Amino acid sequence: YLVECAAAENKQTLALAARDARFGMPAASCELSSRLLGTGDAASLLVATAGGVSLLISTKGSEAAAVRWALPKFTLQLVIGASEAAGGRASSSAAGGGGGGGAASLAPLREVAAGKRARDDPAVEDLISAKRRAGTDEAMAREVKRRLWPATHELVDLVAKGKCWQSARALLGLPELGEDLSVRLLAADASLEASLLAHVVRRASTPQLLEAALSDHLPPALLPSLVEVLLEWMEAYRDLPHAAIQEAVPGLPTQAEVHRFLSALAGGCLPSLLRLEGDLLERVTEALSFAHKERDRSERTHAAVRAALRAGEALAAMGARAAREAPAIEAMLVDFERRTHETGASAPRR
Repeated sequence: YLVECAAAENKQTLALAARDARFGMPAASCELSSRLLGTGDAASLLVATAGGVSLLISTKGSEAAAVRWALPKFTLQLVIGASEAAGGRASSSAAGGGGGGGAASLAPLREVAAGKRARDDPAVEDLISAKRRAGTDEAMAREVKRRLWPATHELVDLVAKGKCWQSARALLGLPELGEDLSVRLLAADASLEASLLAHVVRRASTPQLLEAALSDHLPPALLPSLVEVLLEWMEAYRDLPHAAIQEAVPGLPTQAEVHRFLSALAGGCLPSLLRLEGDLLERVTEALSFAHKERDRSERTHAAVRAALRAGEALAAMGARAAREAPAIEAMLVDFERRTHETGASAPRR
């Protein structure tokens, strides 16, 4: 933003305005007392801005003032993105003969995401109705991947209400999506039919933030079915090789990712987990115990194999060095003739 300073027409106040540095549109403004000007004009002021604070100092006197800006989120980028998307849909509609519900304008949905229109508006209801949901969801998912929609709670509410699962998966594919929004999307898929759980488990997240999000937004009624799915994944990794599972189900989370998510689930939803059925909790305990034993066994095997390889490398290096060098021979000369003369005995010379 650029901060402008000018005297008002009545010369009783000093007008400050913040404009967008790229497009020049005003974003915020305020007025200050004209005592800063003294006997001079606006040119006699020194203005410096850092972060969200502007400091004004008069060169004609000892007056000074500080302004803290509370700038609203600038939405011109969304307007430009909406016009570009609308233009692209219009051209594709003209090329296709002007038909197709998937090319419908998403302007009402953008207004809902921006908080300018109610979610129960008739135009919004029509776009997410069963008849037009597929086309709307596909178009919205494409624009989400292009980051033309900001990841906000309003957008998550809209996706959850319309059951736009393609858009939900596109949102979960954004690295900047917060843990709270990802868990809210997971909670919207109560029947787990949209495969959002796999996307949430695979996401990189901060453990503390994920635990807090699960505690705040995951309904307890979803826990039994969610834990059942996680158990099925763990049992599959127990019974089948990892490569075979990834080949058959490419998007399935790894065993380490499942364990990490279960750890966050235990940290955030422990009271609700303790109220689950005893058989389910016993299965979880057995699966985790088996995974822990398998990990210990793999680590011991890896250590033994690595030690054997190192010993083999050392023996091979010693053998190569011995082959390059001649073997050492120790020799000692013994004088038999002198020793015989001293003792007075006769012995054959050798």
